[in-house]
Amino acid sequence: MYGVWDDKAFKIESGNQNKYQIIRWIGNGSYGKVFLGVIEERYECAIKIFSSFSECTLKREVYFLSQLQHPNIVKLYDVIENEQQNQSIIMEYIHNTPLNQVSKKLTLKEVKILFVQLLKAVNYIHSKNIMHRDIKPSNIMFNYNNMTLKLIDFGLADYYIQNTKYSIHVGSINYKAPELLLHIHYYTPSIDIWSCGCVLAEMIIRNYPLFEGECLNDILEEIIKLEGTVVLTDFLRKEHIQISRCQALHLVGRKTRSIREYTDPVFQKKQTPGLIHLLKELLEFNYHKRPSTSYLLKHLTEFLN
Repeated sequence: MYGVWDDKAFKIESGNQNKYQIIRWIGNGSYGKVFLGVIEERYECAIKIFSSFSECTLKREVYFLSQLQHPNIVKLYDVIENEQQNQSIIMEYIHNTPLNQVSKKLTLKEVKILFVQLLKAVNYIHSKNIMHRDIKPSNIMFNYNNMTLKLIDFGLADYYIQNTKYSIHVGSINYKAPELLLHIHYYTPSIDIWSCGCVLAEMIIRNYPLFEGECLNDILEEIIKLEGTVVLTDFLRKEHIQISRCQALHLVGRKTRSIREYTDPVFQKKQTPGLIHLLKELLEFNYHKRPSTSYLLKHLTEFLN
């Protein structure tokens, strides 16, 4: 077994389903469907109905959300079970607009306001030794009416204990940190820091993922196209990791490229020296050198001025 948290030891207590009413479908997630609902015909809520095969994910999400209370993390209200024995979680409803629909319109000031909130959310969960392990734009609710942000979907979260072997089958392919791509099981919460960097890139570089591909090797190759072969070879040497000859041939001879080569011209005005510096810190290839959120928050003036 990989990881720390054990779902077998956690039992869910279901609430009263009659308190809740579904209004309309909102969208589909990896493990079920999400609906807009109301609580006792008065208050809006989100109702996430899990499919039958995702009990472990349901338990994990319920457990970790129940441990967290922060203005930038979605609130868990209840867990219910319907007549078909499908379980649902009831959460606060956030008026969300997907990042890729508005990222071109975001002003520099709005980018800073929203991204600081993401750092605060991640800093909070890391202070409790919790790793999210699936940070990406679709797991962040952006309310552009009041410029607030909330982190959602803790179905892959786990506690962090040093020198623990964890599953590498976490995260979404375009947001996976290099250590996951290189099959390093003894990783740290810094995988969330890398993912935050990928989110920032979609705010200040372009409105689609900075690293795209069909498989893990594709993503690693895209990272090396930006950061250069030297960072990879240095990391492999220090970590005593070997990669296949075929993979090495795809990665050899790459020079560091400027982030401006990837930039949609619409986004150029948001690329201050401070934010580019912040992006480079977040996308540090060597996870041992990647900064913590507490460090980043202490040095905000350095990055945001």
